Order: sequence, then structure tokens, then C-alpha cells
Amino acid sequence: NRDMLLKYIQSPKLLSFIHAINRFYRSNFYIFFIGLLTVLSEIFGWELPVYYLYVILGGVIPLFFCEDMISIIAPFSFGYFTVSLKHQNVNEGVGVTLFTPEFMIHLWILIALIALCFITRFIFDYKKGKRIHASKNMLGFLILALTFIPGGLFTEKYGIHSVLFGLGVVASFAIPYFSAYFLVDFEKEKKDYFARVLVGAGFVLIAEVLFAYFSHFDAILDGTFSGEMVRTGWGVKNNVGAMMVFTLPAPIYLALKHKRPFFYLGLNLLFFLSTMICQSRNAALVAMIGEVILLVYFFIKTKYRLLSLVTILFSVLLFVVCSFLFSNLVSKMFDSLIWTLQNFSIEILASGRFDVYQCALDNFKTSPIFGTSFIEEPVGIGAPPDYFLTDIIPARYHDTYLQLLSSTGIIGLIGYLYHRYVTLVPFFQHKTSEKWLYFFEILVMIGVSVFDCHFFNIGPGIIYGLALCHLDQVNQIDQKERYLFSFEKAMN
Repeated sequence: NRDMLLKYIQSPKLLSFIHAINRFYRSNFYIFFIGLLTVLSEIFGWELPVYYLYVILGGVIPLFFCEDMISIIAPFSFGYFTVSLKHQNVNEGVGVTLFTPEFMIHLWILIALIALCFITRFIFDYKKGKRIHASKNMLGFLILALTFIPGGLFTEKYGIHSVLFGLGVVASFAIPYFSAYFLVDFEKEKKDYFARVLVGAGFVLIAEVLFAYFSHFDAILDGTFSGEMVRTGWGVKNNVGAMMVFTLPAPIYLALKHKRPFFYLGLNLLFFLSTMICQSRNAALVAMIGEVILLVYFFIKTKYRLLSLVTILFSVLLFVVCSFLFSNLVSKMFDSLIWTLQNFSIEILASGRFDVYQCALDNFKTSPIFGTSFIEEPVGIGAPPDYFLTDIIPARYHDTYLQLLSSTGIIGLIGYLYHRYVTLVPFFQHKTSEKWLYFFEILVMIGVSVFDCHFFNIGPGIIYGLALCHLDQVNQIDQKERYLFSFEKAMN
């Protein structure tokens, strides 16, 4: 029986099947399939079956048949976008929530199953001789968590709720970071894989934005629609717009990596336009600044400057023609953005949040060392009773840096600054095109967090954590290759 089992395991057919599975997980087909599941979940409310498919495809099958777990990158990146308005609609105060007691039972089963897959895979890889080298980002996460824990110490609101929320913020990017760091073989991962995943995320977001708009088809026909219609189960226009901004660098990176960059340059412009359509002022501002930086970087690096310029001009001409043919529709889509640009001021960009910002500063003055905790609710904003979206996520100050000062004081700010320092250090150690991609993702997180609290949101945290992990791994591989090159040169 043992000989028969060994013969079967070593059979060419089985080995060919295993190789095919490994190629599938590294292909665009797998990214597309996970993206399709994500869109179907958000549209039809299929969260639970999609989550089970995520775990089976991303964890169980690769555990038995794959060289590593690169399969987790796409589900991690897209998972935030699965929540449907059908099941999670507390934003409108209707009280519909996905997280019922029945759903939580399934969720804990899924968490236990994926944790079992991850731990088993880690032990298996360790026994095979794989060793993990610590990175400075790991210490950065620890420092950030330790400085978030005492946020609000010695104040009335300090308690377990504030501590858990602070740790949850760090976990939102630490969990995807460590999962990929320990379970993905980055030396076998194609350098453009994460960029392709981000492009897939862009298409997922576009599909969900279009569905949100066309769900109000009558409003589109009579021209009464607005950005308030961009509403999903996982976020409103500000959330969707911010996530769209995260997709902008990936097509530029891919355009520089391919001999025919025009397709990816067009994708970048499409993603930029889609960000504008979300009608989020914060996202639009960051996208406009970021797009200028990305295009300047692209034209410095590319060998196809003339044809790339023609691609941009053609895209602009196409937009102008569409604007002429559908003038009422396009004008309504961009009314808010045009008005903001014509009347631009910090007050308009802040959307009347100065009372909230002043509240944050007052809280900081009250307790400058440890802050007043994450549970201290902003005042002066006329918050309705359901402003606390759940019992877990408290109200926030719509500015990451004022949030840090108010909730965690100087201690938390120091932790954040150290974290920011260690995230940027690898980029400046022998720059490569891959490092530029991940550097831009970090800049996006910094940018969208100025007039909103995206550093404290799960979705941006996941993409951010994966970008940090890839930056660290690329840096380690680059250092290893340069060391081997120097060694061989010295020997010769």
C-alpha cells in the first residue's frame, strides 16, 4: 500500500495537475475569478457562500497542492468589497446589519479554518527549512500597538473598548502583512503580481460604482442623481473614492514593465476618471495630485513618450466627445467637483468639519500625553443616535493626525511617526521600479488620511499592509542579490 501511494504521488499526471494549480494561482484568471465572486457578493448579498469559497480557494486547496500561499493576496485585497447594501445598511439608519448571531457563528468557523490552514502551512514550511528574517516593520507594528493601548489612560472613557479598537487598527494591516510575509514565496512570485491584483481591485470597484449608480436609473434619466448614490455595504463615496485612489499607481507600474504600455496607461486614466465619478472631494484632490506625480514619473521612465502622449490626448478627446454626447449626464457627475474647484478653499474641502477638528484639538489639550481614548465621541457635528455604526467602531474625527492627537496624545503620535519612519526606510535603500509602486501606495495612505480617517479603516489598512510586506520582501531580495553579485565580483 505504501509503495502504491508513493507511486501515485510521483505519477506524471498528478505532478502535471499540481503544476497546473500553481500556475492558476499565479495567473490573471484566478485574480479575475476572485474579483467576480467579490462583485457578485456585493450586488446580490452572497457574502457567506463567497467567504467559504475564499477560504477553500485561498487556504484549503493551496495547503495541499501549492508551493506557497500566494492565493491569499487576492482574497485579502478584495474581501473588504464583498459586503452588500442588502445586508449592511446602517449608514442610512435602517439598522440592517450583516453581523447577526447566525452569521457570526459561520464567521468564527471560517476564521478557525483559515487560521488552521495558515498555521499548518507555516509549520510545514519551517520544517522544510524556510526561515523568516525579522523586518523593521514588525517592530514598527509593535511600537504602534503599544502606544495605542494606553490611549486615553487616566480618562473616564478609557477601557477595553478603546484598547481593542486601537489594536484592531494595527491588526487591519498587520494581519495581511504577516500572513503574506510568512506564507508567500516572494522569490517565486512574479514582480508584477500585486500590481495585477490592484488592477483587479480597480475593476471590482468600477463595477460596484456602476451598480450603485444604475440602481437609481430613474435619477440618471432625469438628472437628479448625486454622489450620495455611491453607497455600498462597506462604505459611502468617500470610502469608495479612497480605495479607487489606491489603484492608480498599479497601471503606471505595469505600463513601464510592458513593451506596449498604452493599454495600462489607458487603464490608469480610466481609474482616475472612476475616482472622480465617486464625487468624493478628498479622494478627488489626492487623485489629482497623485495623477500628476505618476504621469511625470511615467514620462521620465518610459521609452515611448510620443505614443504615450498620443494615448493621453486620445483619451482626453474621447472624454470630450462623450461629454458632448451625454452633456446632462456628465455635467451632473462632475457638478460637485467643478463647483469645488471653482470655489476651492480649505473650508470647502473640509466639508464643515472644523468643529470636529476643534473638538480633537480641545481633547488633546485636555490630555496631551495619552489623549482621551478612541471612544471619546466628537462633538459639534450633530451626530444622530446611530452615529456609532456598530458597537465596535466608534465615531472618528475625519483626520487621521488629529485623531491620533485626540485619542492617543503625544505617545500615540510618537508611535505613528516611528511606524512611518520604518515604512519609508526600505524605499530609500537602492530604489527599484517595484519599490516605487509600493512607495506610491504608502503615499496614497498618507494623502487620503489628511481629510479623513482612512488609516483607521479596514479596507485601506489591508492594501497598505500588503504593500508594506511586498516592499520589505523586495528590499530583502534586492539586498541578497546585490550581496551575491558583490561576492561573485570579489571572487573573480
